[in-house]
Amino acid sequence: MDVEEKKKPSFYKVNSVEDLPKLIEQGTYTPSLGMQLIKKFLTDDDDSLKEVGAVYDQTGFDAIDPSEEIYPKDTQQRIEQRAKSAALMWVKTNEPNSDFDVYGVQKGAEILKDWLTFDILMMNSNGKHRMVKVCILEKETDGYLNYGMDVHENCRNKTDTMKDLETRAKKYFKDSGFDKFTARETDKPKNLKKNKKNEDVKKTSASNSKDDEKKTEKDN
Repeated sequence: MDVEEKKKPSFYKVNSVEDLPKLIEQGTYTPSLGMQLIKKFLTDDDDSLKEVGAVYDQTGFDAIDPSEEIYPKDTQQRIEQRAKSAALMWVKTNEPNSDFDVYGVQKGAEILKDWLTFDILMMNSNGKHRMVKVCILEKETDGYLNYGMDVHENCRNKTDTMKDLETRAKKYFKDSGFDKFTARETDKPKNLKKNKKNEDVKKTSASNSKDDEKKTEKDN
C-alpha cells in the first residue's frame, strides 16, 4: 500500500500564549492554528488534565519519528499510527527520561462513542515490557486530546474533559482579543476571489453597455 509523506505544519517557536496575538497579526499563524496552540498550552498547564492522562497532539502524529511515512487517510495503518503517537506522548509526558518504544498495537475491548481504544505493547532498551492503553478520537481532526493510561483503566469519564478544554480555549481566545484577527482578509481568499469575480462581471457589463451606446449613436 502506498504511503504519503508526513505533513507537519511549520510552527514558529511560541514560548507562551501571550506571543500569539502579534504572530497572528503578522500572518505567522492563522487563528485556527492559534486556537490549537492555546489548547496545547492549556493542556500542558492543567494538572487535572494530566491526572486523567490527557495529552494534546497537534498533528495527530507529533510523537512519530519524522523518518516514518504516514499512511493515507481512512486506513487502519494510519489509525494505528495515531494510537502509537498517543502512547509515546503519554509515556514521555509522565516519564521524560524513559526510552520506551512501541512494538505492537491492538484494538482495545472498551467501546466508547466517537472514540477508539487501543492496547499498546511497549519495550525499552533494557528489554522491559509494559502495556498501556490509549483513547483517540474516531474522527481525525486538526489538533485534539488523546488519553493515555494503564492498560486496566477505562477511558469512560476521562474523555468528557475534552469538552471542557474546548470551552476554556474559546473563552481564552475571545478574552485575549485573538478574535479580532479572525476577519483578516488573508483568512478569506475565497471571498476575495468571489468579490474580484463580481467586480470583473460589473466591469464587463459596463464596457458592453458603453459599446451598445456607441453603436446606437452610429446607427442614428
